[in-house]
Amino acid sequence: MDKNKIAIVIAGAALIYLLMKTNTVLAAPTKSAIVRGCDPLGCGNFGASRGTRSHSGIDYKALPGEAILSPITGKVTRYPFPYADDKRYTGIEIVNASYKVKMFYLSASVTIGTEVKAGQQIGTAQNISDKHGSSMVNHIHFEIYDKNGILLDPTTMIPVVSLNQNLLLKKGLYNSPEVQELQIRLKVTADGDFGQLTENALVKAKGVKQITLKTF
Repeated sequence: MDKNKIAIVIAGAALIYLLMKTNTVLAAPTKSAIVRGCDPLGCGNFGASRGTRSHSGIDYKALPGEAILSPITGKVTRYPFPYADDKRYTGIEIVNASYKVKMFYLSASVTIGTEVKAGQQIGTAQNISDKHGSSMVNHIHFEIYDKNGILLDPTTMIPVVSLNQNLLLKKGLYNSPEVQELQIRLKVTADGDFGQLTENALVKAKGVKQITLKTF
């Protein structure tokens, strides 16, 4: 069979099911659970470059005014500010015996000292795109720490889904946000182009057991 005529085709929903680990222990902070992905101002995945530092959490897409949910059951301890010089933007901190979570770019609807449950609405998303420009995907920022205050990678602890669960991802797609999401998960260059490097990484990815090969 001519290798040039083979393309990997994967349904988005099945792809996410296979790539997402099953040991998620936190609730998603938005109903859609869609990660920001990459835009001209950066990527929303954990560890993404922020110039001289790395992204310390995950960004979840959220329209201004969208309901934001608590990832854990715990107590609201304070309202942190993401910007010392711009108090228009606020956040929330929730703590339990195992974890401390911080979220930014939301208006809290629960008071400090309140006990909240995982999945409960705790506020609404703010318009962070208004600060940085329309090229930035509007989102909320999420961080998690263990009981000793050590920053954790939430990637395997919290549910995420693709941008379009019905899209067929196949070799040869270019400038695709869904392919960017796939590349972030595979930890390869997130350029949105489904080429040979992405195909190789996908084939080697742990947990990917159902790959459909079709000829064209």
